[in-house]
Amino acid sequence: MVTSGDERPPDYRSPRRVQEPRPGSRTETQRDRDRILYSSAFGRLAGITQVASSSPGASFHNRLTHSFKVAQVARRLAERLRDEEREVELVDNLDPDAAEAAALGHDTGHPPFGHIAEEVLAEAMANAGGYEGNAQSFRIVCRLAMRDPSQRGLNLTPTTLNGMLKYPWLPGEHPTDPESRKFGAYWSDRDDFRAAQGRSTVRPGQRTLEAELMDWSDDITYAVHDLEDFYRVGLVPLERLRTDGDERHRFFESFFGADGTLRAKFEGADADHLRDRLDYLFLGRLVFDPFVGTSTQRAQLRQATSNLIGDFQAAITARVSAQDAQIRVVRIDRDAQADVLILKELTWFYVIDRPALALIQEAHKDVVRRLFDTYERAARPGGRRELLPSAEREAIADSPSDPVRLRITCDFLAGLTEMRALELYGLLTGSRQGTILDATAG
Repeated sequence: MVTSGDERPPDYRSPRRVQEPRPGSRTETQRDRDRILYSSAFGRLAGITQVASSSPGASFHNRLTHSFKVAQVARRLAERLRDEEREVELVDNLDPDAAEAAALGHDTGHPPFGHIAEEVLAEAMANAGGYEGNAQSFRIVCRLAMRDPSQRGLNLTPTTLNGMLKYPWLPGEHPTDPESRKFGAYWSDRDDFRAAQGRSTVRPGQRTLEAELMDWSDDITYAVHDLEDFYRVGLVPLERLRTDGDERHRFFESFFGADGTLRAKFEGADADHLRDRLDYLFLGRLVFDPFVGTSTQRAQLRQATSNLIGDFQAAITARVSAQDAQIRVVRIDRDAQADVLILKELTWFYVIDRPALALIQEAHKDVVRRLFDTYERAARPGGRRELLPSAEREAIADSPSDPVRLRITCDFLAGLTEMRALELYGLLTGSRQGTILDATAG
């Protein structure tokens, strides 16, 4: 890949939607990576939890630390495939900088309080284009993030934008399931989506190689670091899963729905294979005593998680059969896929489904609903526009239609940190004492 602007031909033309000068000493995708890294949308992720907020004496990953790790793994995967699989045609254009940039940007659309807030916002936006975290990430880098007063968004290259598209279709355009609740961009952002897809290296509805690496890196990192976080605080009982057959069976039964078949998240897996991998993990691979924090124990945990990440990284290849190439551009080892599914389910079973977290999530739903209702009313004609930040007031004045007004309200709430959302909720409900000096909206 060319690394110097001086080596580019005189008629150089930027691959970005809005033309820009030569990038100088950086490549185009290196500029993408830096733009995302320095955006306020990326920095905000420090205020968004991954699963649960840190507690006294315990530090959990947040969306920012998670994104850094996804980016590191994605880059290393891209570098490995580029070095080891040069003869694979698709690898010729594989760009480690784009894979890293896409991984840095993939979670920027997460609203405060995560998936619970996504559900509330999706319901509130049901008649105005919907809400989806991945589509919100795409919207942020294309429209909402600011770096130049003369243009909207970060003006990223198609390579990076397609690398962020875990779901490379618009609502209702899923290749096999038009009713799918997952999509990569809103209809209101279809021009940016079509422009990126028009420069894609794969067929419509198929992920690019950078997107596949970003998605597998995402799965790897949160499967492993959630395990580490919650084993340390005693919520994931690795020692009981090793010594207690009844506990392993109870956990295994969580894989199935009420009808006795594997739940949707295990689609494509085989129950017998999952049980074999469960025994492999907890009887031979993750052999731990209750965590008490000795130096030896910490070192063993770090070594075990590092080895898992290494094995999962080695499990993906761009060498796919002609038949498989019609569906996706990578192949992932079946055992590794099962192991990642099991590790991810540990967090759901022992942490996310806990009554204590469910109670917290219900409270967070009320926060998001109250904020949306308040600011949606403020955005209506004749509403108390002074409640809104200056940028939102300006945008609503320029585009006063109901769908646009709702989308602007949604963008505002989805862009809050969790602390800021709670502060605003406290001011609105009177549970927090406000003063005339409070910045009530922005």
